Amino acid sequence: MFIERFNPVYPLSDYIEMYWYWKGNASELPVRQQFITPDTHTNLVLNFGSEMKYFNASGMALSIKDAVYIGQQSKAYIGTMGEIIDLITIRFKPQGAANFMNLPISETSEQIINPDYIFGKAIDSLRAQIYEQQQVADKIRILENGLLALLHKHVIADRYIDLMINKIKYKEGIVSLKDISSQSGSEYKRMQRSFNACVGISPKLFSRMLRFDGICKKVVNSSKTDWFDIIATYELADQSHLIKEFQFFTGYSPSEFAARIQNKEIAWV
Repeated sequence: MFIERFNPVYPLSDYIEMYWYWKGNASELPVRQQFITPDTHTNLVLNFGSEMKYFNASGMALSIKDAVYIGQQSKAYIGTMGEIIDLITIRFKPQGAANFMNLPISETSEQIINPDYIFGKAIDSLRAQIYEQQQVADKIRILENGLLALLHKHVIADRYIDLMINKIKYKEGIVSLKDISSQSGSEYKRMQRSFNACVGISPKLFSRMLRFDGICKKVVNSSKTDWFDIIATYELADQSHLIKEFQFFTGYSPSEFAARIQNKEIAWV
């Protein structure tokens, strides 16, 4: 399996965290099902291989032959690779995708949809141009040229939303939103409006997602999970609070989630 990460050029680097290029066969993967938990990012997937499938929290299946945009998700979902894997994932920063869209980003939250509705028909043309290239570097070059053409001249994101996001990320989501908004009612409302316009979700949900992503990383990277340490580290009220967070985001209890990962029933992403 060939997997390579690419960092975007400026100014795309202001809005996009990275690109992933995957090429190979599903039989090379240790686990075929990717269990994807909320992590505050959104993704545009360009598929050049076999048909892929995504299953949302309610089990509804969506088949992907060409491309898909995955908006902010508050519930975990499952991605299943096709037999032949050949895809590029554009991983947007939390406030990034809004600057390429033809509609408000809040309308894409909880959606896994055809990117034509969001970015226009240019995605089909871009995908075709990338497919024609043999070298990975040329694929990424064509991709970036296409994304630069889609980037709005008057971008939505500003230094204010960048500052608020960085403050929350610095605290790993373990933060009082009123504290970072200077304990001002008007400032807090401004932050809510900015998150809705630039990220597509509320700052409170954003913080919860960020904290939960940190919890998942700790569980996945530990041979034996100390749940009480996690409760203390991430400033959860008690064990019941931890269970509620896992059930809200994944549908599993903490122990069920850890067991499924360790038994390689699912691969956490």
